[in-house]
Amino acid sequence: MKALETYDIIFKCIGTDRLAQDLFIYSAGLFPLLSYSAMNVKPVLLLIYEHHFVTLRRRIKPGLNGLLLGLLPGLEEGSEFYDQ
Repeated sequence: MKALETYDIIFKCIGTDRLAQDLFIYSAGLFPLLSYSAMNVKPVLLLIYEHHFVTLRRRIKPGLNGLLLGLLPGLEEGSEFYDQ
């Protein structure tokens, strides 16, 4: 949880332009995390995805495959995070 809080602070400080530029650095640690995370970590991680990576819009294209490969296996149908 502390690591995710740190990522959130970093992303707020650097902004979307810098995040898009350095996407490969941050995506390697965050994208595969969802499928291995505990139930209390998933909502925080999904909020980070939503607030920082989805807002990149077209600039996320180089990392879109990694995001989807990390996101889809981590969501079980019927879970409380499925709708989000």
